[in-house]
Amino acid sequence: MLQSRTHKGLAVLFMNRMLTVLIATSMLTSCTTMRLIRPSEMQASLKEGDAVKVVTKDGRVLEFEIVTITPDAIVGKDQRVEIKDIATIEKREASLGRTFGMIGLVYLALFGYFFS
Repeated sequence: MLQSRTHKGLAVLFMNRMLTVLIATSMLTSCTTMRLIRPSEMQASLKEGDAVKVVTKDGRVLEFEIVTITPDAIVGKDQRVEIKDIATIEKREASLGRTFGMIGLVYLALFGYFFS
């Protein structure tokens, strides 16, 4: 009898830890947003390491991390896009509003779960 209670306790502990990991993962992914970069701002707004989504004038959609920026192209690990060929470019950025909003929602949900 004692052994089955111990196994149940371990299962509850495991489920609580999995829930914590799930919540943390969802918070990290929801705390970013894509910001449209104007062509005139490209050189000043983008830097190495930025995650971008590029739509070319011929309709290709590329998502990559910038390795380097030259005067005429944006270069990723396996991509090179000429600036003259870019229709739109979006940069992934942290969103403080979403971060704090998600933290608040998780807090309220857990508070309601444990104290209702």
